[in-house]
Amino acid sequence: MIALRLRSAFNRALSAVGVSTAIGNGIGPGRAPAQPRPQPTKTDIGGWWKERVGRWRSAKFPASRSYRYLARQIMAELPHDQGGRTILVSSLGPLELSNETLLMFSYFMRDELGCSILLVDGTFREGGISARLGHNGAPGFLDLVYGNQRWLGELVRPTQRRGIFTLPVGRAPAYPPLPIQDTNIASLFEEARRSFDYVLLQQTCILEDTRYLLCASSADLILLLIDEGVTPLDELERCKKVFRDYQISNVRLVLSAAS
Repeated sequence: MIALRLRSAFNRALSAVGVSTAIGNGIGPGRAPAQPRPQPTKTDIGGWWKERVGRWRSAKFPASRSYRYLARQIMAELPHDQGGRTILVSSLGPLELSNETLLMFSYFMRDELGCSILLVDGTFREGGISARLGHNGAPGFLDLVYGNQRWLGELVRPTQRRGIFTLPVGRAPAYPPLPIQDTNIASLFEEARRSFDYVLLQQTCILEDTRYLLCASSADLILLLIDEGVTPLDELERCKKVFRDYQISNVRLVLSAAS
């Protein structure tokens, strides 16, 4: 069991709670995709990181401690010395919460472990980490999974933090083939793990898009980001049932609570 206290830019406390759990065939009833909130098209992410980290390091009880502890827990269970690892972050809260959490976690994970990190916007929509980093409209994840004759190395973008890179969400074809080939997903992450120690994949709620299941089956660890006191319990239970039904294990909860 993990119990961690984190903080986001929303002045929320976050706790990661869970053990490696097999969670129940067929996807349950989904929900309508949430409308993305406006995101900046360009941002000085280096300045944003510097401001957040400076504030936390000056605090009496720096919130960075929990991010660092989570990074150590992950490295202990998923060492990267034999190859990179994929961690899927599935958010039941707003995309802004997911964006801020991923940015801060990647910063302190890099700081604590000295590892290389690839942030992948796998949301299949606007408003994710791509928008936060100013890469709207850039080729990326969708171009690769729909087989648009691109390769990962030419689409990865550096951030202003050494050792942290990003793969934008990309551009869906105007007339996409009906299914995404699971071999495209598998080969993408296989290539990413050869180049990076940890691949952090961002998605919204597993109920919103059945394509998310193709990614979830390739992940070594899944973190469910929950808005505590806001996310309905029945929605959480439906998510857990989807993972159980598709025999996707090693799922943990990350709770966001108003501080």
